[in-house]
Amino acid sequence: MSQPHQRCRCATLKNGFPAAAVLCYASHPSLGMTMMGPPTLGRTCTREHRVDTVHPMCVACMESGDMPTLAWACLQDAGRLSAHGHALRGHATPCLGWQPLSEAKWMELSRARPRRHRPSSPGYDHGQDAPVAAMKPLCLAVQGVVGPFWPFQAALTGTAGGHRIAAFPNREAAMKYLIDCVYLLGLAAVTPKMLYRVLVHKRYRTGWAQRLGRLQRRRPQDPCIWIHAVSVGEVNATRTLVRTLQQRRPDCEIVISATTDTGLARARALYAEPYEVFYYPFDLSCVVGRALRRLRPNVILLMELEVWPNLVRQAHRQGIAVLVVNGRISDRSLPRYRLIRPFMRQLFRHVSCVLAQSQEYAHRFIELGCPPDRVEVVPSLKYDTAEVTDRVDGAEALAGQLALDRDTIPLWIAGGTGPGEEAIVLDVHRRLLAEPGLERLCLAVVPRKPERFDEVAALIERRGLSYVRYSRVKAGAERVHTTPRVILGDTMGDLRKLYSLATGPVFVGRSLVPMGGSDMMEPAALGKGTIFGPHAFNFRQTVEALLQGEGAIQVQDAEALFQAVRRCLTDPDYAARIARNGREVIRRNQGGTERTVAAVLPWLDR
Repeated sequence: MSQPHQRCRCATLKNGFPAAAVLCYASHPSLGMTMMGPPTLGRTCTREHRVDTVHPMCVACMESGDMPTLAWACLQDAGRLSAHGHALRGHATPCLGWQPLSEAKWMELSRARPRRHRPSSPGYDHGQDAPVAAMKPLCLAVQGVVGPFWPFQAALTGTAGGHRIAAFPNREAAMKYLIDCVYLLGLAAVTPKMLYRVLVHKRYRTGWAQRLGRLQRRRPQDPCIWIHAVSVGEVNATRTLVRTLQQRRPDCEIVISATTDTGLARARALYAEPYEVFYYPFDLSCVVGRALRRLRPNVILLMELEVWPNLVRQAHRQGIAVLVVNGRISDRSLPRYRLIRPFMRQLFRHVSCVLAQSQEYAHRFIELGCPPDRVEVVPSLKYDTAEVTDRVDGAEALAGQLALDRDTIPLWIAGGTGPGEEAIVLDVHRRLLAEPGLERLCLAVVPRKPERFDEVAALIERRGLSYVRYSRVKAGAERVHTTPRVILGDTMGDLRKLYSLATGPVFVGRSLVPMGGSDMMEPAALGKGTIFGPHAFNFRQTVEALLQGEGAIQVQDAEALFQAVRRCLTDPDYAARIARNGREVIRRNQGGTERTVAAVLPWLDR
C-alpha cells in the first residue's frame, strides 16, 4: 500500500461486518485469514478502518453461512471508483458488498461511474455465481491456510487453495519477478564458467552492450520487424523470408538477432547494411524492456521455438505482435515442456500466431496450451532456403585454393559433425582409400562447433592422414599444391560451397550419435547423394519425406556408412538416382515463404 494508513468509510452491513475496501484481521479474527505481512496493526471499527498492513482486503462475497471469502487485491489502480462509489486511494480495491451481486447488477453498478483505467479481466470462480468485472481478486479460501508460496502458485497455475482464479491482480508482476529470479539463479551457477571464457577467449569479450539491451535507437516513424534466430540453422532459414518481406514492404526496417556466436557471424555474413544484426539481449525484464524501447518493433518473429518469457510478455503488454515462425517442438524438447505445461499455457496466451512446420508440431503446440485458432501449418522455410541449383557462388574459387580437380579426385563430405563422429568418418575414409580405384579419394570434414576445430585437427593427425586447414588457406597463410587426403573445414559460411564441390556422397553429421542431426535439405537440393544416421530426430519430417521419396540413405552404424559411401562412389547410376529423387522431394515441399509472409504482413499494419 503506497500510503500506510488507508481509510474507507463504508456502510455497516448485517452482523456488524464492514463492506470495506480495507478489512483488518484484528477486528474479525474469526475469519481465519492468513495475511502476507503483519496480521494485526492499528485499530479498526466497522465505520472507519485504519489499517497498517501492506495487503488490503475486500469482502468479495459470502461463501456459506456467515463466513465470507476474502480477496487479496493489491491493485495498482489508484483513483478508480468502487461499485458503491468509494474512491480508491493508493492500492485499495473496490468494495463489492456483503452479498454476491448478479452479473447484470454488477455491470449496472460498474457502468454508473467512469473509470480512468482500462477495466480488468472479468470474474473469478470459487463455486458461486459472483462475477467481478472491475477488479482482479485472488480467492484465498477462509478455511485452511493456502501456504507461503501461493503468489507463485497462482501466477503459474491460476489456482490457489483449491480455488480457480480467472484473473490474478499481480500475476504478471509475480511472473516477471519469478522468471527474473530463475534467470539470476542460473546466472549465478554459470558465472565462474563465463568468467573463465571471458578471460581465456577473446570472442566472449564482445557483444556485452547488446546483450544488456543497449541497441542502436531506431526511427520510430518507420515500421519494424524484429526476427530472432538462435543459431546458424535458424539464421539460414531466414534468408528467403527476409528477402521476400523486404520486396513486399520496402518501407519496413528489418532487424535480426541471434543467440550464439556462430549464429551472429552467419547473420552478419548474410545481412549487411542496411540491416541491423545484434546479439539477442538477456531475457531479464529490465534488459528486454530497454531493447524494446530502443527498437520499437511492430512485429517480432521468433524462429522455430525461441519463445523467451520476458520478451513475449513485455511485447504483449506493449501491443507488439509476437509470431512463432517455422515452429517446431522436437521429440527431445517435448517431455521437458510438458513438465512446465501450466507455465507454457500462460506464455502462449501472449503469442499472436504460431506457424508450425507440420500437423504433428501443430498438435504439440496446442497440447502445451497454445489456442488452436492461433496455430497454422506452413511448410518449413528451410525447403525454400535450400536452393535447387548446380552452382554456388564462391565454390570454384574454393576449389582452386584447395587444388581440387573434380575430374580426377573424388570428394565426399562429412558436414556438421558432432563429438564421436569424426573418428568414425576418418576410419571409414581410411578403409575407402584401400579400395581399388579410390586411392586418390579426398574427404572434407566440417565440425558443427568452431570450438572443436583444434580437437578434430589433432584427431586427423593421430590417424596419420595428410590434411589442410582451410582457414589457413583462406587467410593466405598456406598454399596447397597437391590435394591432401583430408580437408578440415574450419571456417564459417563455407559448408554449402564444399557441398557443391562434392563428386561423391554427403554425410550429414550429428546423426550417428544421439544429437538430433543437422540440416540435410542443403545437400539434397544441390543434387548430392545424402546420407545420415539413425538419430536425426530433430528433422524427422524431412527424414521421412526424403526416405519415402528415395532421396536419401539412412545408415545405422559405421559399417553401414562405409557400405553406403562405397556404393555411391562405385555405382554412379545409383548415386545419381538418389540425388535426383532428393531434389524432387525438396521441390515438392517448397512454398512456405509465401505463406509465412502472407501471415506476417497483416500483423504489421495493425
